[in-house]
Amino acid sequence: MQVSIYWLGQATGKHPATIRKRIANLSPNDRGKYDSAVALEAIYCGLAETEGKFVSTPEAVRQLTIAKRTRLIWKWKSNVATAFRFLIVWQ
Repeated sequence: MQVSIYWLGQATGKHPATIRKRIANLSPNDRGKYDSAVALEAIYCGLAETEGKFVSTPEAVRQLTIAKRTRLIWKWKSNVATAFRFLIVWQ
């Protein structure tokens, strides 16, 4: 559904200036209206930019999962190294 900044303000209860600021990187259609799903995601989730591109919620979740997995692997390797050092000291 294509909606205006006024509609987004009424639906979210946010000031139109706030709406304009949060959807500034989105491109409106030829009548100046925005896709409601994309605009609401930008308003509530924010526009995180990576390499100049909009990051959608599924992409943000994917990146977070990769970061958590990398952190867990690093932590596991660190714990294995510590345990190995502990075993060497006690032998």
